[in-house]
Amino acid sequence: MIEVEKKFVLSAEAETKIAQVATLKSEKVITDAYYDTSDAKLGLQDIWLRLRDEQFELKVPLRPDGDKSGVVYYRELIDDVSIREELDLPHTDSLEADLAAAGFVVQAKFTTTRRHYQYGDFTIDLDILDFGYTIGEVELLLEDDEDMDAAEAKIEAFAKEHGLKGLPQTGSKFAEYLRRKNKPYYALLVKGGRIKE
Repeated sequence: MIEVEKKFVLSAEAETKIAQVATLKSEKVITDAYYDTSDAKLGLQDIWLRLRDEQFELKVPLRPDGDKSGVVYYRELIDDVSIREELDLPHTDSLEADLAAAGFVVQAKFTTTRRHYQYGDFTIDLDILDFGYTIGEVELLLEDDEDMDAAEAKIEAFAKEHGLKGLPQTGSKFAEYLRRKNKPYYALLVKGGRIKE
């Protein structure tokens, strides 16, 4: 599955606009732990490994430098076999234990209260983080990469129509958490050009 997504500022006005046109599907609490090595082996390649509640997920970029408009493209792996293969990680124990043996540690951990909306093919998530940050995301899921440009145009049109102010990829909740709470790892990603201050 391919995700095409854009983040936006979650103001009270933005949430009101979304609630007026989209259907609230769920509200839930999610805990994310992001893993990487101390030298940011994955993050410097725009690869993101997280444990969301009890499920590991690996996001691998399809367009490594993203897009000037802030739209990003990832292939998402959600089974242990595919994650191990992508990371070239042997299977000797549980995935978590093998990650630890390979030098992966938790670089960020936070809890999100997520309001999940649906509007046609669009998935819209409005997130309130436990460290005092809010952010929204508009996403389309694709079967293959041939439709990425059309999906980007649809997301941009939706955001413009509803007055949503976009954030660059570096405005993510993960980047904001690092800026506030894990300055050494944040500094590596800034120095490597993955996060722009």
